[in-house]
Amino acid sequence: MGSLCSSRWEVRAAVSSASSRDRANQSLDLIVTSILPHLRGVRPGRSSTEWTFYCPLEHRKRNASAVIWLDEEGWISVHCFDCKRQDELREAIISPAIGHGYQWKSRTMPNPGRLHNRSKRQDTATLKTWERSGPIPYGDHPTRRWMQHRNLWHPEVQVPGSLRWIDAASTFPGPHTGAGSIVALLAPLPRWQAAWPGLPRPSALEIIAIGADGRPSLDRPAAAGGLSKRTLGSKQGCFLVIGCPVLSSLPYPVRVAEGVADALALAARSPGPAVATMGDAGMGNEDLALWLAQASEGVVIHADDDAAGIAGANRLRAAITVAGGRARAVRPTLGKDAADAAALTPLHNEAKLWPAFAENLREKYGWPQWEAQRQATILTTENLERL
Repeated sequence: MGSLCSSRWEVRAAVSSASSRDRANQSLDLIVTSILPHLRGVRPGRSSTEWTFYCPLEHRKRNASAVIWLDEEGWISVHCFDCKRQDELREAIISPAIGHGYQWKSRTMPNPGRLHNRSKRQDTATLKTWERSGPIPYGDHPTRRWMQHRNLWHPEVQVPGSLRWIDAASTFPGPHTGAGSIVALLAPLPRWQAAWPGLPRPSALEIIAIGADGRPSLDRPAAAGGLSKRTLGSKQGCFLVIGCPVLSSLPYPVRVAEGVADALALAARSPGPAVATMGDAGMGNEDLALWLAQASEGVVIHADDDAAGIAGANRLRAAITVAGGRARAVRPTLGKDAADAAALTPLHNEAKLWPAFAENLREKYGWPQWEAQRQATILTTENLERL
């Protein structure tokens, strides 16, 4: 959370020599009694002195996520993950609550070593969660049921290696309310390119909690701030890429959408790579636009069918065009996004025809098994439809 530190402000009591413990108690009292009651969507955070809420500033999103917490020295910090207007947020939610001797004063930046240590702890937690997770098997499994309910992936095709599974018993802090979680690997684009046909080192993880029946669940009880989706680590500048990330030589367009389920649905139906931007904010990433401009067959951006989604897709389309690439933005024909459209569009199943083809592709191109199978099912179906 290194980027959050720029928004820290001191709460100074009348006695400037107050100990850090006294300062923390005063700050905590101010948050609980005078700030949280006036915020929307308040939920407990990752510690007893952290809360998430909906940013009250004007946003493209209706419910942009923000956080308020106490640092190690007892000072109050605020951060909005979408607009990052920390000074305005402080004035909007904290200044009205100041009274009885509390005053605000900007702080100098904390020791860079402390920021490095915090970032290092986050990286360690992300890697440990990834290491605790395991491959998603064939057959009857909660992830396969989740995919089947929504027509996201062929049941006979191996799941991409960038998606794994972690049991409820291994989920921290828990207790998980379902069977476990799908874990999606997120990383910057250069890492995806350098690692292919392997996987990059994760910079962040998207955790999707589901029950034994494949339906949405919570990663911890609602009273403890449980969520059906949670990001571990910083997803800023990170993406999920399903398929070959070396774009200049690909004979198919790249598909881009906001979420993990959207990218899966697109990757199961189109032989080009599919990219999840992890929200409409990710559509505005400059590195993403420059990378996509290299696609020899262009880019198709699948917008969420809402104002923020359409605006984000159009921004990305324009940025790709400015960078010299070709792109078009499309809206879903059914539902609000690509995953919704997939739920109403069953996948073709030509199980007798593609396995041998997949093995040939794997041997010829050195692809992972899941990629060879994905390509084989799509290309076989396309050839049959042309007959």
